[in-house]
Amino acid sequence: MIHLIGINEVYRNLAVLSALKSKTAPKTSEELELGFHNFLKGYQPNVPRLESVGTQIVEDPEMEDKLVELYRTDALLNDRDQSSLIGDSLKDDVRKQRLEFLLAALEELKLRMPQIYAVFQMAIDSLFLRDSKNSGGGSTSNAVGVIWINSRKHWHVQDLTELLVHELTHNLVFIDELRYLHFHDYKLLQNEANFAKSAILNIKRPIDKVFHSIVVAVEVLLVRRNYLGEPEKCHVHPPSDKMLIQALEALNSLADLPNYKDLITERGQSIMQKCQGYLDLMVGREKKLA
Repeated sequence: MIHLIGINEVYRNLAVLSALKSKTAPKTSEELELGFHNFLKGYQPNVPRLESVGTQIVEDPEMEDKLVELYRTDALLNDRDQSSLIGDSLKDDVRKQRLEFLLAALEELKLRMPQIYAVFQMAIDSLFLRDSKNSGGGSTSNAVGVIWINSRKHWHVQDLTELLVHELTHNLVFIDELRYLHFHDYKLLQNEANFAKSAILNIKRPIDKVFHSIVVAVEVLLVRRNYLGEPEKCHVHPPSDKMLIQALEALNSLADLPNYKDLITERGQSIMQKCQGYLDLMVGREKKLA
């Protein structure tokens, strides 16, 4: 979302939501962050929050368990049965290794992409580590501002850095949607007739998941091109050429729905148009390099 709508619009989203719980406009970045977190507390009072500025890594086992339960309930990104994806708490030695790896990825994000890191610190209040056999982590609309991390032994720092961008993007889409609705009727999204092809998993999914996948694919592609470069081996996301093709196919699959404009609001359509524009530019660049 940072590339698609611009960093100023991202901050504006946070400010607008913060104003719903505050009588005065924030004057500093710290006031903006605290105001946004105060909004989240009112919006999702059942989500445990850490009382600190900046992104914190959850250390309390009880808080971790509460967050896991939120991931195990139905939410916008839960069509793949996240209740079975999230496993047990990590053993101390494994947790220590993964924590060090996560800190290295956060440092990489800070050094390579300071503006994105600043948004991350403001929008994401909690990261928690938890095991899983089938997933490297995720986000849920049930806990906006929270990211679950489950890195793997064979990952490189870039893999986890890309995942941080991936999950930040999901959360920024959630936040944008709290200000501007992206879909007209959420009940219709579960109708299989309205499913489309996703950009990352490359399978048929409800269109809200496809929408998210397209935005994530574009942001990861742009981060690779502008900051990180192409990984030697891709463990979290497909190679860029493949992901570019899949993102275009997902957009076409979405646009081909006969009731596309009845399902997706003008704001949602605008975001998809921006995705199309970036993908077309990338295709043009690929052709020039060929």
